[in-house]
Amino acid sequence: MAFADLAGKMNESKYPRNTRESFPCREHPARRAGLVLVVVVTALAWYTLGQIESQIRRGVAGTLQASLEIALGALRNWASEKKANVSSRDFGAITRLGRPGETGEIYAFDRGGKLLTESRFEEQLRQIGLVPPGGQAAGSLEVRDPGGNMVEGHRPALPRSRQPLTLMAREATAGRPGMNLDGYRDYRGVPVVGAWTWDEELGFGLAAEIDVAEAYRPLWNIRALTVSALAVAALLFLGLVAVQAEASAARLARERTVHEKEARMSAAMSNLVEGVVVIDERGTVESLNPAAERMFGYTAGEALGKNVNLLMPEPYRSEHDGYIQRYLASGQSRIIGIGREAEGMRKDGTVFPADLAVSELFLEDRRLFVGVVRDIAERKRTEMESRDSRERLRELAIRLQNAQEEERRRIAREIHDELGQALTLMKMNAAWIGGNLSPEREDILKKAHLICRLADSTIDAMRRIASGLRPGILDDLGVSAAIEWHAMEFQERTGVQCVLDLDPEEIPFLDRERAVALFRIYQEAMTNVVRHAQGAEKVVVRLRKTDGRVTLEVRDNGCGITGDRISGSGSLGLLGMRERARSWGGTLEIVGRPGEGTLVVAQVPVQ
Repeated sequence: MAFADLAGKMNESKYPRNTRESFPCREHPARRAGLVLVVVVTALAWYTLGQIESQIRRGVAGTLQASLEIALGALRNWASEKKANVSSRDFGAITRLGRPGETGEIYAFDRGGKLLTESRFEEQLRQIGLVPPGGQAAGSLEVRDPGGNMVEGHRPALPRSRQPLTLMAREATAGRPGMNLDGYRDYRGVPVVGAWTWDEELGFGLAAEIDVAEAYRPLWNIRALTVSALAVAALLFLGLVAVQAEASAARLARERTVHEKEARMSAAMSNLVEGVVVIDERGTVESLNPAAERMFGYTAGEALGKNVNLLMPEPYRSEHDGYIQRYLASGQSRIIGIGREAEGMRKDGTVFPADLAVSELFLEDRRLFVGVVRDIAERKRTEMESRDSRERLRELAIRLQNAQEEERRRIAREIHDELGQALTLMKMNAAWIGGNLSPEREDILKKAHLICRLADSTIDAMRRIASGLRPGILDDLGVSAAIEWHAMEFQERTGVQCVLDLDPEEIPFLDRERAVALFRIYQEAMTNVVRHAQGAEKVVVRLRKTDGRVTLEVRDNGCGITGDRISGSGSLGLLGMRERARSWGGTLEIVGRPGEGTLVVAQVPVQ
């Protein structure tokens, strides 16, 4: 059955001739109902697109921020271990580690905008003339905006030295870290989205960027699908209006209108990017549109009259006829009117993932099923690559956190042991000198006493620094004792009352790494109380072990965190807390109530 015939039968079955002659089109309620339906469907579609766009933008922001943080943390940790500034030859491998996607890159640049690390697009830069043959981008190429996409043939009118820095480089070198998800030109002129920062300690800026075309490819695909579906709906509605508008005209004019409408419907079906397959109650193929022919590799002539299961791999091929019979007998649908992901099989035997939506259609005394199929192999590949990239980044973050904690522990131990012993010995010697001087040497006695006081204050400062890096009580007595010590110090320093409800029985069940993760989550939550919980007077901390999990709760009675800050990607502290919990198979939940306070709940498995 051709699509033009199908469209014609739909109109004949829905509007019999006598009905169309009896009621003028402008008085027919179907026209008003159809218009309302089109408006409602269009509004819902654009609302859904807006929600999807927000989700995708948040995902892109999270990927860029995570890549930037991991690279920056790795560089800081590396620089701390080397005790020297990082050079372009040393940290190239670190910036390559967290590159997101196929076009994403992480690179460093100096205050003048000169690239310090190798570019992901070295060969491309040579082809478009930004880097001489045999040259390297690092140390020679400046991060400037050529004013257009040089990869697509744009040639700037200004020499490179007079071109402005890219938007990212201008902001970063001015000391303004940030993120741009709307798109700007990079040093090739290619539209990108990115996040950036400037690190005064390391002495350079760091940027994470990915091409706009790759970052928003899923959104554009969904938009294309939605626009296609709305176009079909609009054409159907316009066809209905056209039929009603000609209802009171002569039979010849009515037939001409139907013919024109059928032609439009056939053209719309032929130009859809989605495959459309129509079958009858026995599962026999009645029509395929050109997109379905290209998708499955069959011509319409090869598929017509055959069972639709030839388009399916096993086990769906053997089970499909049973699906139809069960639906016809019971009326209970597993897919009709719902839509789901499925698998299709091409003529050459290859299997591909697909989105499948099936609708039921009644034409006179016949029942047909219309399936709309979209090949999602590329989307699946992109999702898998994105998931793999996130997992690699998460694994790197765990290693970096562990390395950072180990370095903190080592530095804290050295400060406590070596500097503590030296300062104590200095104080003893100063006290000995003061005790063995004659009273007439009052000036030297004052100096000796001053040295003793300075030694005492330096020892106190040393202990605070060592405890801030890594409290020794955490390694010696466990997370409960460390939380208790920190809460006492927090209450004394801030004046905020700390109420503790700790379970000492958790100590034997937690290894050192999990204990450190829980303590850092607690520490960050307490820091947020000071920074953001205006008006907080009390913090309640609970630590319990139940059902093989250790649960940490931190509740304050401050102003309460807002939903935008909880779900936003700009808070590095909240992001770090979530990643610490997730790295050990745990969860982190943050609940804020305006005027009542904020609750942070972290759960980590014992093993």
